[in-house]
Amino acid sequence: MAKQKQLYICNKCGSNFATWFGKCPQCGEWNTLELKSISTKTTSSSKQEQLFSPIPITQSFSQQEVYFSCGEKEVDLFLGGGLVKGGVYLLGGEPGIGKSTWLLQLAGLLASRGLKTLYLSGEESLLQVQSRGKRLGLASDNLYLFYSTKLEEALEVLETGFQIAVIDSVQTLTSSKLEGVAGTPSQIREVALELIGLAKAREITLFLVGHVTKEGLIAGPKLLEHMVDCVLYLEGDREHFFRLLRVNKNRFGPSNEVLVLEMLEQGLRVVADPSTFFLEGSNNLSGQALTLTLEGHKALAVEIQALVSSSFLAVPRRVAQGIDQNRLNLLVAVLEKRLKISLKDKDIYLKIGGGLSLKDPALDLAICVALLSSFYDQPLPENSIFWGEVDLNGQIRRVLGHDLRLKQARKLGYTNIFAPQEKLVSLEDVCEQLKF
Repeated sequence: MAKQKQLYICNKCGSNFATWFGKCPQCGEWNTLELKSISTKTTSSSKQEQLFSPIPITQSFSQQEVYFSCGEKEVDLFLGGGLVKGGVYLLGGEPGIGKSTWLLQLAGLLASRGLKTLYLSGEESLLQVQSRGKRLGLASDNLYLFYSTKLEEALEVLETGFQIAVIDSVQTLTSSKLEGVAGTPSQIREVALELIGLAKAREITLFLVGHVTKEGLIAGPKLLEHMVDCVLYLEGDREHFFRLLRVNKNRFGPSNEVLVLEMLEQGLRVVADPSTFFLEGSNNLSGQALTLTLEGHKALAVEIQALVSSSFLAVPRRVAQGIDQNRLNLLVAVLEKRLKISLKDKDIYLKIGGGLSLKDPALDLAICVALLSSFYDQPLPENSIFWGEVDLNGQIRRVLGHDLRLKQARKLGYTNIFAPQEKLVSLEDVCEQLKF
């Protein structure tokens, strides 16, 4: 027997409460609670015991997670061993970054392996998608295109035997069960629940494209990221050719992996060995320092570029691209205090080569030596590389992944490695070795 129960549901995080609150106690957002009627089914205690009973963890299940290859080794390793039947993957990223291009390429690759694949577009016409597919060189009878903005139509098509499905995007679909325009939190939640339920029931590997907000978060209720099995994020600078595909959550593998992609005329190509991809040949000039940063389990060599010049302004400029401005100010203050040099009348510009944006604390030492190199107008020694975290008293601390960075540095042929080993090293010691 069904009973109607009224609850206040947060349209941001999906939490429910018996009473109304101006501010959601779970996520802290204001004016997000909406009164909803929920039907609940009541059963007798004897029936409940038959339907719901705990089972031992050692009992074997009839349905196991089944991995299968997408046809590209690097992508399989990135996802933790391949795709999973019934797995739901959410891909987010800024507009124009290449989400649709990469998923269409992936859909074409899977279709070429004999898997019946559907690409459902709610934003572009079929002619636009087909035109992109021709440019990417996709030609397979197993790849089907479909345009719709109605959830019921999408579910009906998915039930016709598709093994792979791409929904571009989840924010464009609407359910007739709810009022409101596409993209509202309630619509996104309902659409995602229906699609995920069907994917699990029919073992359809499902990819959902998610829009992002101006803060860079996936739009809609946070519940969306909790419901899916894997959350991917495509990022990069549209002025450059590279893209970074990150795993923010993965129930089937590691959640800190990264895949480096290069944007070409034929689409996005996986960079098989990205260790030196962001280097463009050093001329051994002053103000340039090389470092190794960790992206997932990969150590990437990047170049720190610094320019310190005399300022004619009352307040000298401090400009940073690729790192936080406050971090640059902190390191400049440490250099002035610990090395007794004056930078108060200098304009300072700092940039990460290749357009990367990094937060790795291991970059501190490379930033400091690049600034010193430009300040003294003295190039750093050839084949030298730097990493280490600089604290406020000028000591250089060992960082996460030191052994991995050290192994990669030796593999790349760097002979002058400046990094703290067992004990702390100071900036004064480094300057003495560099003869500043």
